[in-house]
Amino acid sequence: MLCLVLFTAGAAWIGILACFNVVAQTMCPSWMRARALSMYLLVLQGGMALGSVLWGQIASWQGIPAALAWSALAMVVGMSTMRRHRLSAIDFNMAAAAVRD
Repeated sequence: MLCLVLFTAGAAWIGILACFNVVAQTMCPSWMRARALSMYLLVLQGGMALGSVLWGQIASWQGIPAALAWSALAMVVGMSTMRRHRLSAIDFNMAAAAVRD
């Protein structure tokens, strides 16, 4: 049963990352796609690396159950700020800085 749960969670993780990659590639203008993807990957991979270090340290200091409880609390606090801090592209000017022929 646990193997089925882990397989499903892994497939969902891969699916979410694939969707994020598609959105990052399709929502950017073609002239800035490489820069946007490089920043997306830098933040994604850096966030996972730093998060792993942080939660690993908390788990080694306070134990795994406490680290999981703190991470659940952090997730709830983060989700409670979603309504106030929504991302929008209303004020963005996505025109190229220089036109090359």
